[in-house]
Amino acid sequence: KHKSTPVITAKYFDFGGEKERQPLQTITPTQTQDNETLASSPSSPSAPSSSTPSSRYKAPLKSSECVCVYAKDFLFQNHLPEWNKDLNKRLPSYLITQGKEDMLHYPPKTQRPITLMAYIGGDYTRTPLHVDKLNTVAFNIHVAGGGMKRWWMIDRGDKWALEELLRKGGGHLHTDDTWCDPEVLESSGLNMWLVEQEPGDMVIVPPGVPHQVKNEGHSLAVAANVLNQHTLKLNWDMDKAYRRLKTDSVYRLKALVYFGLKEEGEKAKKFLEKNKNINMGGQADEKGKEFKKKLEELHPILLKMIEEEKVPGMADNEVGKECTDEVKHTRTCDICKGDIFNRRFHCGECGTEEREGYDLCPQCYISEGQEHQHRMFLVQVFPVQNLLDLRDEVVKTIKELTEL
Repeated sequence: KHKSTPVITAKYFDFGGEKERQPLQTITPTQTQDNETLASSPSSPSAPSSSTPSSRYKAPLKSSECVCVYAKDFLFQNHLPEWNKDLNKRLPSYLITQGKEDMLHYPPKTQRPITLMAYIGGDYTRTPLHVDKLNTVAFNIHVAGGGMKRWWMIDRGDKWALEELLRKGGGHLHTDDTWCDPEVLESSGLNMWLVEQEPGDMVIVPPGVPHQVKNEGHSLAVAANVLNQHTLKLNWDMDKAYRRLKTDSVYRLKALVYFGLKEEGEKAKKFLEKNKNINMGGQADEKGKEFKKKLEELHPILLKMIEEEKVPGMADNEVGKECTDEVKHTRTCDICKGDIFNRRFHCGECGTEEREGYDLCPQCYISEGQEHQHRMFLVQVFPVQNLLDLRDEVVKTIKELTEL
């Protein structure tokens, strides 16, 4: 009866013959060629293997009438607002969702993803081996229940070696459907942490750290993801990897950077105007350094965004057709599944029942779209020149903050 009604997710379990539901793939010792130590490789994440593991996980039944389910990703803030406020008082500032240090607070409210959710896990339920979307920072608080959550967390530096280990068993790190037998992980030579999380414990997962979790007994947990601008390079690299894998990144990184620069730039200008004739010092000096650091962290991503908006033979001030979407910056490329921030190339003759038309990001249009069977035309929220103007404003503001 409510929009935030809990949803029981059955994706990872085989409920006794329901063919449309894929059970969790399990990488077992017999599926890996050997248990030798795997060296890290700087190569990009590989595409999911087409091979199928010989064994699949089936959730053990408590009785003939009961199955194991994992209630996950359900919202509770509207029902327990005071609990949520109390949580924020206890968390460090860098873990408060949509707080001042979370970039997810920058976009308009209609575009802010909600990441704070609750999870109820019964005995035997598991979360597959994965990396949190877009290399965000994550936390998990074991709120109630007599059970324990057992974590396997692999060092980020060994991620490529882990990818190779999973590939040998027919699994993949970024498809959220692979469980690696702990015996395989613990004998692989990979650097990892083993965590036993009991009621009252909070686990913080650093950005880019692969992990899987098993519930032993029943537990109620609250978890969230936070995107901190200090990890923007990691976030951007992961966004590019998702495009190669044709996987949705969930978080609209380009929109976050754009709105972040707009907001922080305006604050910095007001700060400069207020303090331009004052001899700086103390808290004011620290505030200026803080603005400068934020702009310097966001600016490099803006430059990359501008490059991805450019199309050979098309001017930066090209008008095109104006985007009429009620909520802007929310389109997804139909080829790479990447986030479309501004420019897209649209075909009105193609599409599905769920989605009107066919959209390509500039990169996919350059590589494949010009061979499309129908004519595609440019649609954009604003001309690229607007981003160039923003770039120049940011550079000017950084210079003034430095001189001040």
